Amino acid sequence: MAATGDGEATPAPVRGVATLWRLLPYIRPHRTQLSVGLLCVMLGSASGASVPWLLRAGLDELRAGAPLQRIWTIGAIMIGATIGTGLLRYTMRELLNGLSRLVEYDLRNDLFAKLTALDVGWFGRTRTGDIMARLTNDLSAVRMAAGPAIMYLANTIAGGVFAIAGMASISGRLMLLAIIPAAFIPLIALRLGKLVHDRFERVQEHFGTLTTQAQENISGTRVVRAYGQEASEIARFTALGEEYSRRNMAMARLNGIMSPSFALLAGLGSVDLVVPFEEDTPLKLIEAARPQVLVKGADYSESEVVGHELVKGWGGEVKLAPIVEGYSTTAAIAKMSKKASA
Repeated sequence: MAATGDGEATPAPVRGVATLWRLLPYIRPHRTQLSVGLLCVMLGSASGASVPWLLRAGLDELRAGAPLQRIWTIGAIMIGATIGTGLLRYTMRELLNGLSRLVEYDLRNDLFAKLTALDVGWFGRTRTGDIMARLTNDLSAVRMAAGPAIMYLANTIAGGVFAIAGMASISGRLMLLAIIPAAFIPLIALRLGKLVHDRFERVQEHFGTLTTQAQENISGTRVVRAYGQEASEIARFTALGEEYSRRNMAMARLNGIMSPSFALLAGLGSVDLVVPFEEDTPLKLIEAARPQVLVKGADYSESEVVGHELVKGWGGEVKLAPIVEGYSTTAAIAKMSKKASA
């Protein structure tokens, strides 16, 4: 508990997960809508996860020379699963985002009712800008936590469960190798999430100051003009605006780090092993690793690919990948070297 200037006790701020529990009384009246929305999340994730399996089955049937009718059937099921996934994801957004709007509406009504019941002394102690910040940006943040945050969290968990189950059914070893980088994502999310929260609070605090300054200048415009303080008040407001912009940019830079970091760690899951070698050719590495598929750019012929005899000798394949102009490994290395030397 904390004490105000006149000795009145006010609750200390609640942080973390405990804050979200305060939303339960507002979510409980809409629990049916929440349940149906979460069910759509689960079904949508399951439907989306079935598409790669159907694609695999279709390719296997093509290789086995199955009748064309069976291939068309698998293709039709894939289209149906894709349409179903889209409909389910639209429904989950409609329900869960709509739920967040209802929660925001109820919160706004309760907050307004509370404000109308407070005495004049409270309004004298509290800045107008702080009240405006609570009624606008803070309520929007609560709405995001009450709807989209729940939706994306459930979608991530469900999608992850189906993806891990699918990978484990193919190869448990490859599944473990693929999820090792992903294990660091929660750690980064917790660290960056705390930093984003702290910077958001600083932005909100300054937003209150900025709004208060604007309100005071508007309500006291006659006094400002009477004493010729226009220039100084403009300078004060400009400085506040620049500080508000600086704090927002600091938060935006931190937000900009999160998605690339997560994408990098998630992408590393498809890289099982990187082996540097000093020889002119990877012949010894190919002989040691014994790959089943050896890939080289199509600017080489199969007979020019180093190690093609070895790979074919143990029943493997040599694949020649089409070359896209400007996107070869050599061109990428040359571009990076040019930028580094510039």
